[in-house]
Amino acid sequence: MQVEQQKLVRRLKNFYSKKAAKLGLGLTPSCCTLIERMINNGVERMVLQGATDREEQIQVAERNLSHYLQKLSAEAQNQGTYPKIGAKAFDNVFNMECPIWPFC
Repeated sequence: MQVEQQKLVRRLKNFYSKKAAKLGLGLTPSCCTLIERMINNGVERMVLQGATDREEQIQVAERNLSHYLQKLSAEAQNQGTYPKIGAKAFDNVFNMECPIWPFC
């Protein structure tokens, strides 16, 4: 993984961690793994599309990640597990929300 790609992965992971904390979400280890995999795949897609050096594209990715986390919060509430977010909530939201650029 190139340095620029690593920086973007770190930026998006930090963004999701702060947003999850702001929403009061407790992500299970399995959900964290799934989100991190989704972020890694998104950054790889951005690299392939030449979007990693365009701030406006990075901000779109952050907005979409924020939207995804909000949907995870709502799904956990529907499942009665809020504030804990598990793999089942992740899978349900993933199936409902994809495609959501650049993550899926």
